[in-house]
Amino acid sequence: MDARENERVRLRGDGPPLLLIHGLGSPHEWDRTIDDLSARFRVIVPVLPGFFPGDDLIDYTDELWVDYLESLRQELGVDEWAVAGISAGGRTALEYALAHEDRVTRLVAIAPAGMCNIHWAYALPGAASWLPPLLSKMTAKPERLRSVLDTGDWVEADGSFSDWAWSGFADRMAEPTFRTNFFHVGVRVGTGRRGKQWAGLLPRLVTETLIIWGEKDNMFPAALAKDLGDMISGCRVVVVDGCHHMVTMERPDVTVREIVGFHG
Repeated sequence: MDARENERVRLRGDGPPLLLIHGLGSPHEWDRTIDDLSARFRVIVPVLPGFFPGDDLIDYTDELWVDYLESLRQELGVDEWAVAGISAGGRTALEYALAHEDRVTRLVAIAPAGMCNIHWAYALPGAASWLPPLLSKMTAKPERLRSVLDTGDWVEADGSFSDWAWSGFADRMAEPTFRTNFFHVGVRVGTGRRGKQWAGLLPRLVTETLIIWGEKDNMFPAALAKDLGDMISGCRVVVVDGCHHMVTMERPDVTVREIVGFHG
C-alpha cells in the first residue's frame, strides 16, 4: 500500500497518474476496471465529499468537488494527471478540466450527467430545493429503491440493476445522510448548467478529450455524445453498442480498451 493511501483514496499501479472520478453511487463503479488500468497507470480513486461513510451533509456545488480533487492532486504531489469520470463524475471531470486545464493531460467523460434534464420535474421552479427530500422519502425503503433503479436500465442487457452493482448500495442508501446527499447532488447536477452554457464553455477546452456513451442509456440519450463531441475541438466519441448508463460496470473491457488506446 502506498504510504499516502487511506480508506478514502485508493492508489494502484506505478505508471502515469490517472484519476478516476465516481458518480452518485460510489468508487465501486470503477472496480471492474481498476486491475487492468493499474497495469498501465498509477490509478487514483478517491471518494468524493458526501459519499464516504460518516460524511456530514454537504451543500453541493460544482466547485466543491473540483476543489477537493485539486487539493488531492497537491497532497499526492502529482504535477499533472489524466482525468476520467462517469455520470456525475464525468461532469466533474469536465468541470475540473475547465478550471485546471494545465493539470490535465487527457480527459475522459463517460456519459456525463447534467447535460440535459432526466425528468420533467427537474425543470420546475425551485426543484433543487424541494425535489431531493421528496425523492429521499420515496426511496427510504430498499424494495422501493430497487424498483426505481431497475426501471432506469442502468446495467446489463436485460435492463436490470445487477446484483453486483446493487451489493452494498442499498445498505448505504438506508443511511439518511448518504441518501440525502445522493439526491441533493443528483438534483443539483440535474438542474445546473444547461445546454447553452456548456456550448459556451466546452469550446474553450484544448485538452485531448474522449467521450464514451452507452447506446441504450435511458437516463441521458446517446445523442448527447455527438452534441458534446461537436463542442470540443478534436474530441473522439465512442458509443458502445447495447450498453446502458453505467458503462464501466456493464462493459469494463470496452472502458479499459478505449482509455488505454486513447493514451497511446
